[in-house]
Amino acid sequence: MKTRNILVVIIIIAVAFGGYLLYDSNYNTSYTNSYNGELISFNYPSSWYEVQNNSTVVEIHKPESTDYFKVANRKDNMSLDDYVSIAINNTKNYEAYKSMSEPKKTTIDGVESYIIDYKLGANHTVIYSKKGNLIFNLDFMYGDPEKAKNIIDNVLNSFKFK
Repeated sequence: MKTRNILVVIIIIAVAFGGYLLYDSNYNTSYTNSYNGELISFNYPSSWYEVQNNSTVVEIHKPESTDYFKVANRKDNMSLDDYVSIAINNTKNYEAYKSMSEPKKTTIDGVESYIIDYKLGANHTVIYSKKGNLIFNLDFMYGDPEKAKNIIDNVLNSFKFK
């Protein structure tokens, strides 16, 4: 009887795990696109993009609108400034983010920005332009927080259109 109960539990776990794998593979339709030496994986319909750079995985969260950062084909010659202007209509209140911690002022690709760091399970960085427009909302799932500036630069460069 005891062996049978153990076998039933193992079967239930195996079925549950198999169902999760099937669900996960159907839910996240993803593809990769190489641009400026970066490997960028777009995961849909998830609310984030995954950027892999030098074995560092970064989550780029989109705001509520699914129109934010439409970079699927990237042949529309849009600039970072165009995307920042799109972000104006899709960001949460800047002051709410600003209140989480003291922002660090920096310049990223010529854009005066505030990098706001706070802990939220992982090392988390929110980047705003000088006007308070959301540029990127990054979750550093792996990697050293001290390398955040380099990772941010690489992410921004990977989205720069020529």
